[in-house]
Amino acid sequence: MKDQIERLVDSAKVPAMLSEFCKELNYKFNHVENKMDALITSFDAHFNLVSIHPFADGNGRVARLLMNYIQNRFELPLSNVYKEDKADYYKALTDSRKNENLDIFRSFMLGQYEKLLEVEINKHLESQNEHIIKKENSKEFGMSMFF
Repeated sequence: MKDQIERLVDSAKVPAMLSEFCKELNYKFNHVENKMDALITSFDAHFNLVSIHPFADGNGRVARLLMNYIQNRFELPLSNVYKEDKADYYKALTDSRKNENLDIFRSFMLGQYEKLLEVEINKHLESQNEHIIKKENSKEFGMSMFF
């Protein structure tokens, strides 16, 4: 499956493609207007870097690291591609390239981001509920009066 997404770029073209990639990314960095722009910029950087495929190994990891760097830079929670959605991740990359439509990849990544936020919100709610239950069961809950 992974081999299907890897489009080999002529190695002679990689330096020029990386230069253009960096120029475009720097421009986008300076023109982010809101959190959604920053998030989309991070997803686009991920897609574009993995599509250039400049390294012999680790292109996906570096692209996800770059995506998370951008998200951190704009004070956003960091994205995750869930292990159980790995096949869908590769399909989104492939379909975006095949259809020349970055919205396919963006939509997939927004779904992963939504999933991440739901997981984190649920963890927080469970933690709050556990704290409330512990407090209710402790002797310190409520008021006590000593005479």
